[in-house]
Amino acid sequence: MLRWMATALLAVTPAAQADTKPVETALEAAMGGLFVVVPTDPATGASMMAKLPGENGRPDREVVVAFLDAGDAAATVLAAGMGPKAEGRLFNAAELLAVAGGDVIWRTSPEIAALVNGEPTRPPAFYITNPDGDPLTQVIEGKAQTVFYVDALAADSARVATQNELSAAGQPMDLKVIAADFGSVVQAVTSGESKDVFFATSPTVIIWAAQWEQGKRLIGNYKPK
Repeated sequence: MLRWMATALLAVTPAAQADTKPVETALEAAMGGLFVVVPTDPATGASMMAKLPGENGRPDREVVVAFLDAGDAAATVLAAGMGPKAEGRLFNAAELLAVAGGDVIWRTSPEIAALVNGEPTRPPAFYITNPDGDPLTQVIEGKAQTVFYVDALAADSARVATQNELSAAGQPMDLKVIAADFGSVVQAVTSGESKDVFFATSPTVIIWAAQWEQGKRLIGNYKPK
């Protein structure tokens, strides 16, 4: 169930968000390049929330819905009849976790979820492996890191580009795109089990960020190109 819920925590200014201490330093580093869309009613400061059933006898809880895919955010808002009043505000994923006190549910598009026979509220994260099954790394900010893509097409495009680069360098090899569970990777980074991880923003969110800079605010007006 999706609905609006007024939350002062998400009504903070960008400057206040920047001053908020992240939940985990390792997670902040891993999510440094990951941005999400949070539909928000600017008149009330209310963000889109979902109710999750409590575990072990605990009461249900309200969590912020963070969209990894801007197209899915637009479709969901329009289907819920919220199009005329929902801004598609952009948040860094780690900062959102900190501001919301960890009460966030990540959501991908039904199309991406279907690739792993999953649900939109349990998104996959894709990474590239070599023929031996070892994850490929990229040098980001001076460190070799495994990139996890929240968009399947972006992951496959990176695979093809890397294969072409290797072939041009005289080192041809067949690379594969492997799907992991996004939430599990986040937990592994938080616990320290996984290190040198970098999450990449969906191209759809990058497109929406450009449209936001051009003056668009209502996520229902998102255009994929």
